[in-house]
Amino acid sequence: MGILKKLTIVLWQFYNSLIVIFFQDGLTNGSSYKIFYGGARKGYKGGPLVKISLLQKYFPEYRRKFNLVYCVSGQPYLSKKSLTRIKKKNIPIVLNQNGVYSQGWYGSGWEKQNDKLKHAYELADFVFWQSEFCKKSAEIFLGLRQGPGDILYNAVDISKFKPSTKILKSSFTFLVSGNLNISIFYRVEAAVRAFYLLNKKVKDTELMIVGVNDELSMKMINTLISDLGLKDRVKIKGKYSQNEAPEIYNSSDAYIMLKYMDASPNVVIEAMASGLPIVYSDTGGVRELVGKDAGIGISMEQDWSIPPVAPDPRRVADAMHEVMFAHAEFSSAARTRAVKNFNLENWIDKHREVFRLYV
Repeated sequence: MGILKKLTIVLWQFYNSLIVIFFQDGLTNGSSYKIFYGGARKGYKGGPLVKISLLQKYFPEYRRKFNLVYCVSGQPYLSKKSLTRIKKKNIPIVLNQNGVYSQGWYGSGWEKQNDKLKHAYELADFVFWQSEFCKKSAEIFLGLRQGPGDILYNAVDISKFKPSTKILKSSFTFLVSGNLNISIFYRVEAAVRAFYLLNKKVKDTELMIVGVNDELSMKMINTLISDLGLKDRVKIKGKYSQNEAPEIYNSSDAYIMLKYMDASPNVVIEAMASGLPIVYSDTGGVRELVGKDAGIGISMEQDWSIPPVAPDPRRVADAMHEVMFAHAEFSSAARTRAVKNFNLENWIDKHREVFRLYV
């Protein structure tokens, strides 16, 4: 074969490879998947917005001429009328299903709120449940689906959220974080009371509470730590951005999640990816995230009809104590589990796989 012919073949193969890369499943310019995000719009807070922001980096949003709609149950944006119209136009709907509304948690009007979720749940061509607990909850409150779906846990950028060896800690620090408002003050109170009990046994400890976003919660927390004589041992911070989150985790040694029947909290997998063991209320989907070796769950009865309640602080304190003195093993297990199960790349690949079925 002549040199010119060989060069021609090489150039042709190179050209074809560029064509494949350029058009491959929207990886470069999103041309295959023109997605409209029907949830967690600008101004929303919390996990759903984090999820949508991650997806938009790989699948840019199209406000017009879209060929797929992606909804999130936690922060719905589209009305029943809009969803019905989308369905009539044969535009596929993919739903990310998180929690539901219960009498104990939401109070009066919880049935109407579930009716809003139910419409998207029934119309969706495919459903991602964020945990087995989410699926069970949806089946109880929204009914059984006829269409396909799969369990897909939330994801984290493990290159961004990772253990740090640069920060030298003078004491062992427990962290409570998130969108902390008065509705979940019970979760913060239980953590503070558990820390008070632990601090009686072990002095070189601190508690950091980050994400307090209303004045009443801030006042109640300050009053509580003052009454318990913990002002020098508890640090409180207000709202924080997603960019600040890695440093907050790296300033801590273990994470406390005492929210009742939490479905699939992002903060838990971010903490695990950062090497933080989890002490948690074993009532919702957190057990599925933490597994057997990355933390300690405090078992409680699950009851949809009662207001949210935290575990007994004495049991929480015992779990905190155990995590402290086996920290290296728990920390390693947390990071390993996060890398294996909550890797962002795998999460994006799963979305691409499902999108490919409909577009």
